Amino acid sequence: MKHFLIVLLTLSLHYAYSQEITKRHHSFPLSQESKIVIELEGDIILTGWDSSKVNVEIESVISGVHFALGGGKNSMKEYDIAIEDSSGTVFIRRNPLKSSFTMGVSTLRAERKHFLSLPKSAHIVINSKNANIVVKDNFNIIDIDNKEGKSTLELNNDGIGFMKCASSKGNIIVNKKLVNGKYERSGGGRQIYLVTSQSGEIDISIAKTEARK
Repeated sequence: MKHFLIVLLTLSLHYAYSQEITKRHHSFPLSQESKIVIELEGDIILTGWDSSKVNVEIESVISGVHFALGGGKNSMKEYDIAIEDSSGTVFIRRNPLKSSFTMGVSTLRAERKHFLSLPKSAHIVINSKNANIVVKDNFNIIDIDNKEGKSTLELNNDGIGFMKCASSKGNIIVNKKLVNGKYERSGGGRQIYLVTSQSGEIDISIAKTEARK
C-alpha cells in the first residue's frame, strides 16, 4: 500500500495539461542544380524565393494530459529535422525521436508544421504518407507522392508546361471544380507538376496571368 501511494504521488507530480509551442530554424546552402527530396509528415508549406538556399522553420504544438512516469513533453519537444547533401541531392528528413518508457496515462499529441522557403528553380520531390502539403508558388519541377494526405497547389498559369495529377480513391479539384480520378494539363512553359495519391485529396488553383501594363 505504501509503495502504491508513493507511485501515485510521483504520478501526480508528473501531471500536466497544457499547450506548448516550440520552434526551430534551419538554413542550408544549395547549388543552382540541386534536387530537393522532402520526406516529412504533418504540415508542409512551400514558398518559392530567388535565394540559393533552403530555409526551414519548424513549429511544434504539443498539447494534452500527461499523468505518467517517463515520456512527456520533454521527449516530444526534441523533434527536429536533418538536411543532408548526397551527390547533389538534398534530403530533408525528420530525426528519429528517442523511445522512452511510459507508465500511466498520457494523451499528449504533437502537431508539426514545416515552413520551407526553396529556390523556384529547384527540382522538388515530396514523399509523404499522410501530410498536409501546400505549394504556394510556381517551381521548376514539383513531384509529390502523398498517399493519404491532402495536396494543395496554388499556382500562376504563367510558366506551366505539363501537369499530371492522379488519386485512385480521393477527389481532384481544379479551380473549385471536381474532376474524375485523373487530370492533365499542358502549356507553353517549362514547369512540371506531378501529383499522385491513393486516397488523399488534390486541390489545384491556377490563377490567370494578368496582362502587363
